[in-house]
Amino acid sequence: MSRQPLLAFDFDGTLAPITPRPEETFLTGENARSMKQLARDATVAVISGRSRSDLLNRMGFEPRYVIGNHGMEGVPGWRRNARTARKLCREWLSQLGDPCAAGVFFEDKIYSLSLHYRLADRRSMARERMLKKIKVLSPAPRVIPGKFVLNLMPFEAPDKGKALREIMNKSGRSAALFVGDDVTDEDVFRLSDRGILSVRVGRSSRSRARFYLRNQEQVKDLLRFLLVRQKASIHG
Repeated sequence: MSRQPLLAFDFDGTLAPITPRPEETFLTGENARSMKQLARDATVAVISGRSRSDLLNRMGFEPRYVIGNHGMEGVPGWRRNARTARKLCREWLSQLGDPCAAGVFFEDKIYSLSLHYRLADRRSMARERMLKKIKVLSPAPRVIPGKFVLNLMPFEAPDKGKALREIMNKSGRSAALFVGDDVTDEDVFRLSDRGILSVRVGRSSRSRARFYLRNQEQVKDLLRFLLVRQKASIHG
């Protein structure tokens, strides 16, 4: 096992700020430069709810591990369940029909679905309407709430916690840092592994993360710190 930790990050709300629409988000500026530098000498992973191809188009670099669809896409052996997940998502999308509300849209990520309501005039009402639609879906999905989004996953699909453990094993790492900001990241924060250092962006009394950053802007400071440590270990 390597003594160097795996460095893993969520994307939206962590490496990149959240935007009104998913297609508007890109990794830019100092965070983009820092991540490229880190990835040259460290084992870096990005674990996101986005599809893997979408992530690659938005980062401007390719880390060692790019895990999409909340942990399902990109982990070793993930293709075994890919056909089933794709079929389920097509069925759910057909059953959901039209969003039926301004500012609400469905995002088809092939192996999962995201129902966005950030742009709705009455968000709470839009959310309740979508939950009613989800309640009658067959087969029933696993529902993961997020920041003005409801994510639908197959129940048997791996989550971010399982994905992190898989890539730690694959890369021979006994320790990892994981930084995230949303409900789906709690699947990592809940892990009892002492070797996993979990950091949440934004404080929450309900979170199981061990540490937190005040806001997404502080991710820059964390990346700077990691770069300093990385240079010291190389030249030390």
